[in-house]
Amino acid sequence: LPPTIGDLQSLEILRLESNNFHGSIKAVANAKNLQYLHLWSNYFSGTISNSIGELSQIVEIFLDDNEFSGWIPSEMGLLSNAKYMSLGLNDLEGVIPDSFGSLSSLERLDLQGNNLSGEVPKEIGNILTLQRIRLEGNQFSGDIPNKVCTLDSLKFLSGNCEVAADTEVTDATVAVDTAIENS
Repeated sequence: LPPTIGDLQSLEILRLESNNFHGSIKAVANAKNLQYLHLWSNYFSGTISNSIGELSQIVEIFLDDNEFSGWIPSEMGLLSNAKYMSLGLNDLEGVIPDSFGSLSSLERLDLQGNNLSGEVPKEIGNILTLQRIRLEGNQFSGDIPNKVCTLDSLKFLSGNCEVAADTEVTDATVAVDTAIENS
């Protein structure tokens, strides 16, 4: 994207999905009023800039099916208005930041098909609005924490749950190793 994209201070919606765009998206973080960022199915690459956390108005961020690499910036946990966050099908590595537990409006989180590792942070269980989590196709260790698996709002989860013996297991807490659902 051209560096001047960030100069569009009134820009609220940027939808460039399913094209052949490539390069960096760093300049997007300067568009402070951006609410909807849909860049899926392109060839954007490089790291996701820490400055993405400055998009305080963001409601939907879809960066899936690109060529992003590196770690997920912990600053993404500052996107408290985000309802949908999709970073799946990239080449992201490292861990899910604990700061994601602060995404108090989040309803859907898609991290599938990356090279993420470590344990799924229990802080994700702080997101009381979370309905869907896709984690398959990564290198996570251990099970998804009980605090996440037993969220009352949860309707879909891909991964293995750690369910304590005294926890009532509902349909939402039963997880599968490989889950495929048409959205």
